[in-house]
Amino acid sequence: MSTPTSPLTRRGALKAAGVSLALPWLESATRVAGAATPAGAASAAPPTRLAFMFFANGVYLDSWKMDGHGHDAELSRTLAPLERHRGDFTVFDGFAHMNAEALGDGGGDHARNASCFLTGAHPVKTSGRGMKVGQSFDQFLADRLTLPTQERTLELAAEPNRVGGRCDSGYGCAYSNSISWRTPTRANPTEHNPRAIFERLFGGAGDSARLERLARRQSILDFVAADARRLTGRLARDDRGRLEEYLTSVRDVEKRLDRLADTRDLDPELDLDAADFDDEPPTHTERIDAVYDLLALAFRTDRTRIATYMLGKAGSGVRYREVGVARGHHDASHYGTDKHKIAAMKAIDHLLVDRFSVFLDTLKATPDGPDGSSLLDNTVLLYGSGISDSNKHDHDDLPIVVAGGGARLRHATHTAVAKDTPLCDLLLTLGEAAGATGLDRFGDSTGKVSGLLT
Repeated sequence: MSTPTSPLTRRGALKAAGVSLALPWLESATRVAGAATPAGAASAAPPTRLAFMFFANGVYLDSWKMDGHGHDAELSRTLAPLERHRGDFTVFDGFAHMNAEALGDGGGDHARNASCFLTGAHPVKTSGRGMKVGQSFDQFLADRLTLPTQERTLELAAEPNRVGGRCDSGYGCAYSNSISWRTPTRANPTEHNPRAIFERLFGGAGDSARLERLARRQSILDFVAADARRLTGRLARDDRGRLEEYLTSVRDVEKRLDRLADTRDLDPELDLDAADFDDEPPTHTERIDAVYDLLALAFRTDRTRIATYMLGKAGSGVRYREVGVARGHHDASHYGTDKHKIAAMKAIDHLLVDRFSVFLDTLKATPDGPDGSSLLDNTVLLYGSGISDSNKHDHDDLPIVVAGGGARLRHATHTAVAKDTPLCDLLLTLGEAAGATGLDRFGDSTGKVSGLLT
């Protein structure tokens, strides 16, 4: 942290041995005339963030689809958890990824849907040398924006990933386990371990003090307490409340991580032995929520402005026992006429939308600037999959939700674009909402989505 007599910058950090806890937006800092802005700090105006949430296996389409269009459209059963955010999201019909189709390559729809999701490109069918698909939009955008942040981009996941070997009908595992591609031939590996994500954002260097803290499961707040007290004495009353709330949220996340620590490297598709835990073993939903909370912290502290989050790898077989689903997600997705599998898909689809909605709650409750805006106002979000009907493995009429963006996006609750409009058209539009200029083409785009930008 800066010394007691140094200028208070808009973004800083509480520091100690092995710890660098970035600070959120504080109004006191913006009122300090001539305050220096360090590398990685945000300007007085809140930055725009952009996040892409991918879920595996598509949906049970009959429970996803909505009747009616416009602001007053009634949400479907699956999308009902979004009701409290009406005005901050749009559900789209009509987007497609034609390059996720077989195009003569046979099976492998899961690998193609993930690898095409943010690239708009058709992957080369191989599990060894010659893997290629296309640069993903998050990386394309990062190359074109000035991002003075600690992390250029973040690639997150809720379950372990596998980058080597073959995962789907002759396609290499990298296609199924990452939606972010740094170059057309290099996938960005995802980080699924919540503790590792936390340490990457706030843990500082891997020195002995940090390792001792982790071994003892000590809170990061214990190490920065003195720095936090010094800072509190320099803040206005409202900012003291903001800082206290922020530190409480950090501690709440740490408690989640402590509960997940013993299972961080286990495959969530496997059964967990309840005898290994004092209480019930952690659920996959807890993993999902922990990573969402870490993403919110990363955006709040301006550690990154662009992120991808895979709620499940392509073809995920996670068992969502917390909603009464004993079979794996992928198994349920091939529902046919099986009423039990259909019920399982409805429950999983609803659960994932519900957790996304809770993430929106977190962003909406987080102040992010002197104009009274929230973190949700300053974050553009895409939630969706590269498969529509999970049973048919269709890649048209994709399940897509855009949320956030505040004054940058004109939300309509439910709307439709022309049939088979490339999803890359939407990516270009969201890139412009995030502040990029001169974006004329990406992937198989044909233009931008009219009416979405304000």
